[in-house]
Amino acid sequence: MIKEDIVEAVSKDIGLPKHECLEVVDSIIDSIKDLLEAGKKIEIREFGTFTVVNRKAKIGRIIATGGTVVVPPRRAPKFLPGRILKELVNSGASVAAQPAPRPEPASTPARPS
Repeated sequence: MIKEDIVEAVSKDIGLPKHECLEVVDSIIDSIKDLLEAGKKIEIREFGTFTVVNRKAKIGRIIATGGTVVVPPRRAPKFLPGRILKELVNSGASVAAQPAPRPEPASTPARPS
């Protein structure tokens, strides 16, 4: 799903024109970005919490050369889903979405000596 799909769903849900719903969705996203940039916590009941976490500096590995590189400290956005959202997602999980059971390995016939 992309932002355009969200705008269309909101438009159908509340009956406003798409261009007005686009402004609302953009405004919500911009507000979330601005608050996270300022280091604020955003809690949306029954949905989840957006926070900013501080990542420490670390030593990374360059796979191609085997060398190392220093990864500087940084801030990163984090989303923690709420309990109700988790329950909704898990209750909607269908059997088809679960991984298929692994087949039993076929037995190989014994070799004659």
